[in-house]
Parts: sequence; structure tokens; C-alpha cells
Amino acid sequence: MADIFPPDLSRRIRDPYRQIQDFKPTPLFRLSNLSRAIGLEDIWVKDESQRLSLKSFKIMGASYAMYQFIAGRLGVRDWSLPISDRDKIDLRKRLDDPVFAAATDGNHGKAVEWFAKCLGLRSIIYVPGGTTQARIDAIEACGGNVIIVDGTYDDSVRKINRDAAFSGWHVISDTSSGGEQKCPR
Repeated sequence: MADIFPPDLSRRIRDPYRQIQDFKPTPLFRLSNLSRAIGLEDIWVKDESQRLSLKSFKIMGASYAMYQFIAGRLGVRDWSLPISDRDKIDLRKRLDDPVFAAATDGNHGKAVEWFAKCLGLRSIIYVPGGTTQARIDAIEACGGNVIIVDGTYDDSVRKINRDAAFSGWHVISDTSSGGEQKCPR
């Protein structure tokens, strides 16, 4: 179990987020009346509606997976995320200009795009054909390069994995597929 939950895991996970400009812990709201009414000691609700500019918890997983990739490539453990434009150019060079790729039908793709843009890196997002225009627009508003895939979300996942393997992109997945566990974990 220590390989999955090492003793310093919570600090290692928390520290990169503290470096993101405008990051704040998720506010919790106590629902005392409801908890009393149904006989529970306490109920707390997380309010993700103010999570950075994305209004979604998805930025947490996407940014952490991307951070792990970058830190691993650079061989660093305590990398500071807020960087200047000059640092972004240097980061692209040091990482050999990576492209992050994701399949999504909404918030996960928006999160990958947003964080890539924060770091001055490139990304590409595949969405299934039935994705609403509003979701596509939201991804594109983050600077996104959106490809619409004819088919379902699962078809998008399969296509991004094939195209990423061919093109050398790094897939930031919010689900495990094809046995890949590192990024989703």
C-alpha cells in the first residue's frame, strides 16, 4: 500500500497546486440543517464553481498529470509553476516542445488546454461528434485545438491514443484505457 500512498503523498500532491496563480483550496460548506434532518453528524459540500476560471474540479487532475510528466522529464521534484514568458520558451526547448493530447466531452479537455496554455505548451483535444458547440467553444476559448471525431467518447479515446502514438504526443487521460494506468492514477 505504501507504493500507492507513500507517507509524503499529500504534500507532494498539494505543493504543485499552491504554485498555480490564483489557486485557492476548494471552499467547503456545512449543511447542518440537512444533516440533522436525516440523522447524520455532518454533511459538507465542496463548491467547485469558483475553481480558477474553469469552474470545474477537472483542472486538478489534468494539471497534476501534466506536472508529473514535466517534472519527470526535467528530473525535478519541487518545480515552481508560475513562469515568465522567457521561462515558457525555455521550458518548451528543455522538454522538446511536447504536445499534450486528451479525449473529452467537456471539462477535462478544457482543463488540459488551460494548463498547457499557462505553461506555454501545446495541446490537442479530441471530442466526440455529439459534443455540444458550447463545450467545444469553451475548450477553444482556452486556446484549444479541437478535433471532432465521428463517433462516441470511446471512439475519441481510441483515436487520440492511436494519433498520439504516431505523432509522439503525451496523452493526459482521465480514464484508463488499453491497460494504461499511470496518468489516470
